[in-house]
Amino acid sequence: MVLKKFCLFLFAILLISLVSADLGTYGQNENVSLKANLNSTSVNISIYFPNGSSIITNQATSNVMGDIWNYTITNTSTLGRYNYDYCDQDGDNCKENFFTITATGDTFSTAGFIAGAGNIGTTNTTGFWMCTNLACTTSCQVNIQGGIIVGCI
Repeated sequence: MVLKKFCLFLFAILLISLVSADLGTYGQNENVSLKANLNSTSVNISIYFPNGSSIITNQATSNVMGDIWNYTITNTSTLGRYNYDYCDQDGDNCKENFFTITATGDTFSTAGFIAGAGNIGTTNTTGFWMCTNLACTTSCQVNIQGGIIVGCI
């Protein structure tokens, strides 16, 4: 019974990961190769800026090999999370992924953030500060765009 529940749990995790996937984080103005894995005779892709406006709609992708398709986006000057979806030739089998553009391509976690005058969780300013090294001997004021910390000001 325990094994059955465990297998069901793993299957649910697999399904969730197939619905939407994080392609990763890339630097501003970097070309990003968007891969699609779909058993189809053709695959079309739509890509959206972080504000939700469309970059491209139903653009054909190139077949790399077998079920692997590719589209390279070159317009990545806007910082934030880009969503993209791709569908088979009939529009019946679709998947959604996303990737993030930061100023440097680095990812940030909340573990190193302090606010205001250095008191964690409180601030008396309109800006937030981030440790730039592990010992937190240096810091910078963070740049937040679209709810995502994209680097230092």
